[in-house]
Amino acid sequence: MKGVDVDWGDQVVRVVRKGAQTEQWLPASAEAFIWVRLYQSEGTPLDPQAPLWWTLRRRDRGAGLVYQPMNYEAL
Repeated sequence: MKGVDVDWGDQVVRVVRKGAQTEQWLPASAEAFIWVRLYQSEGTPLDPQAPLWWTLRRRDRGAGLVYQPMNYEAL
């Protein structure tokens, strides 16, 4: 999910259906948008084309923790 997949005004999010790979806009609760906004205020990148969810991970030995897109493995 990227930043462009969130419509803040209509409070819907875009998802891609698993089987047909078609996109669909689904409603989300107002509380969900509050939590996403609080998450973004913690310093995650706000680029609309960038992934919405980020994680701090140590991928290579020695570089320390770096922000990386949240993926299935990180989840």
